Order: sequence, then C-alpha cells, then structure tokens
Amino acid sequence: NFYMAFPPGGGLTDMPATWITSFHLDESDKMLLNAFSRQYPTVSVLEIDHIIKRIQEIVQQVTQAIEAILALILAAALVVMAAVVSATLRDRQREGALLRTLGGQQLLLVRSTMLEFALLGFFAGVLGVLAAEMAVYALQARAFEGEFRWHWQVVLSVPLISALLLAIFGRWQLRPVLNVSPMLLLRRLE
Repeated sequence: NFYMAFPPGGGLTDMPATWITSFHLDESDKMLLNAFSRQYPTVSVLEIDHIIKRIQEIVQQVTQAIEAILALILAAALVVMAAVVSATLRDRQREGALLRTLGGQQLLLVRSTMLEFALLGFFAGVLGVLAAEMAVYALQARAFEGEFRWHWQVVLSVPLISALLLAIFGRWQLRPVLNVSPMLLLRRLE
C-alpha cells in the first residue's frame, strides 16, 4: 500500500479517494476513541503508541538474545581456555619446575601466570565488547534507523572483569605447577 497526495482540485475529484490524517491524543483521553469508533465505523484508527511499544519489546528481545549469545561465547571461551591450559600443562610444569630449580620464587611464578591470563582476558574482553558494540550499532543505526550510543558501563567493565576472571581461572588451573616440588615434577615428567 502507498499513498499519493494531490492538492485540492488537482484533477482527480471524480476518482475514489482515501483521506489520511494524524493527531495527538493524551493518554487520559484514550476512552474517547471507543465512542469515536462506534460513531464512525468506516474510519480506521491506528494507535501508534501501541505499535511503538511493540517495536520496543522486539528490540528488547533482540537485545536479550544478543546478551545470551554473549554469555554463551564467554562460557565457550572458558572451556577453550581450560583445553589450552590442559594441553600445555606438561610443558608448563616442566618450565615451572626448571624456573623454581634455578632459583625462581613461587611468588614470581604466581604473578607471571596471573599476569599472562589477565592480559589474555583483558584483550578478549576488549575484542568481545567491540564486537558486541558493532552488532548493536548495526541493529540500532542501520536496521532500526535509531540513534547509536556507546554502552560505556560495558565497554569499561567487561575487559576488567574478564581479566580478573581469567587470572583467577589461570591460577586455579595451574596450581599443580606452582604447588608441587620441582624435584617431584621433573622426575615425574622425565
């Protein structure tokens, strides 16, 4: 359906026409629409506020779906990180045992391990936030032609939270390397 507008007396006066108009009605006066619809049954009344509310609900559902996908991606990242740590555990045990045998203190190994995983988590969080913001931009600005706003609370907090979580996770995964005697590790690995 589309409409063409002509000025009054534009040469189509003998043709059938549909008239369209719009007006604002306060929420408190909405009951008048019922009486109006009964009095003029051939007039179609479209309440745009209901349509806008429905569109907002759809956008909210899309946002929740994207958040759920983000949570699944985070869970998958933790599983991949556990697999990577498990795959390199033997090499890390050997390296940790050698460093401790050569005089490296356990505190140095703990800090370097946590720093390694914190940096991995921070950069993964930055990339994840940028990808999420690009997806939201595509939806808000391109698909719905709305105004895009950065979500600074997420942009600033997610990389720091992911850095902290991965540092703790890395420390927990590598506790056998850091808590076992270097001599026992070297004998077991050889």
